[in-house]
Amino acid sequence: MDNSNELIKKRFIELSKRAGERGCLLYTGFLSLNEQALLCSLARFLYSEYALYGGADGCERRMARFGHSGEEGFSDFPIECVEIAAKSEKFSAPLTHRDCLGALMSMGVEREKIGDIVVRGKKAYVFTDRQLAHFFAGGLDSVGRTSVACSVGAHLPEGELYKTEEVAIRVASLRSDSMIAQLFRLSRGDAAALFAKELVFINGGMAKSASSAPKEGDIVSVRGYGRFIFEGVSGESKKGKLIVKLKRFV
Repeated sequence: MDNSNELIKKRFIELSKRAGERGCLLYTGFLSLNEQALLCSLARFLYSEYALYGGADGCERRMARFGHSGEEGFSDFPIECVEIAAKSEKFSAPLTHRDCLGALMSMGVEREKIGDIVVRGKKAYVFTDRQLAHFFAGGLDSVGRTSVACSVGAHLPEGELYKTEEVAIRVASLRSDSMIAQLFRLSRGDAAALFAKELVFINGGMAKSASSAPKEGDIVSVRGYGRFIFEGVSGESKKGKLIVKLKRFV
């Protein structure tokens, strides 16, 4: 394992130890899938409980919280939502994830301070570290060539924040590589190779085995291809294959 991963692991262990000794809650910035996988691999070495949350259900980039929280839910995570909206609905082009991220990063902040960015036409919803929310809202006036206005504590759109589509696939077994191959139209060998390259994650933890089967409700992320939620088996085809229901993020 390379040096950077070892340093990340040491940081997680130190934060968990400090939270346990002081009886307080401590937080990381927004973690990448790889960093979340490293944290999950350390569970038995940590000194206190940990939880992951990104601001809404389905977020890919999530903060880690160390220490015991007496309350149910995630209201104590220092996460705020900033709405970015084009000033002119009529004359502005739709916002893009890439342009929004670039505009935020150009303000001189670290990537770990910015969580998921959800784009909905000419509006975008950005999960950020609470301490920087008003800094972003007050200083961001353009995304690409589009003039924008920002507001903190925005109400998220009703319904699913992350759009999904129902998909049914037919597989011989509930192996993860089989589902990935069918959904993303890959050969079985190419799908299996993604596991060896450490590009497949289940609920933020790295999937080590191509033959493993996800559980109902698990979110499977395949870097470079997309994400889906495993919803279970809905039946069997005439040829004896399992009909599997998935929700694919679009």
